[in-house]
Amino acid sequence: MDYNDTDDRTILNELFIYKNHPKLTSITEIYIAKNKFKNAEKIKMLNSMKNSYVGLFKVVEVDRNDGYITYEDVFTKRKFKVIDIAMSSTLKIDKKRMVYVYNRIITFEDISFGTGIHCMMTSEHKLLKEFIKKHNYKNCSDFSRCLLLYDMSKKDNSLKVQYNNQYGYRG
Repeated sequence: MDYNDTDDRTILNELFIYKNHPKLTSITEIYIAKNKFKNAEKIKMLNSMKNSYVGLFKVVEVDRNDGYITYEDVFTKRKFKVIDIAMSSTLKIDKKRMVYVYNRIITFEDISFGTGIHCMMTSEHKLLKEFIKKHNYKNCSDFSRCLLLYDMSKKDNSLKVQYNNQYGYRG
């Protein structure tokens, strides 16, 4: 991983800010345990981050008018309606070429949003098809799954994604 690469940096942040492995304490957990914040809203947000959900999702619905995307977890079939104005305004559902996203969903005050993990692929991606078919979900940590899927997404040339990192880290 190259910390000067925006996508790699996003993945590194994902792996350590959030709980991704039972034996690794996340930065979020450390902040909560050490009472790093006193502001009630910030504490509430930290708890939302702690209780967030990460998964490999298929995009199953797009609501352009209200700016929502509906994700379905490929392995658990759990659905999430996530606010994503950029994706909802540009993505169209194509049953022959479905879009898959590995993302973390945070729900804060009944509003769900993705953290923007840079990991998208289409159903045309051969490695993704194999992964979905053979993956042992219960015996794989989110840490490992994240790295596996990120590596696959970097090799997927069937989908070009332009991320808005204008307000991100300036290193």
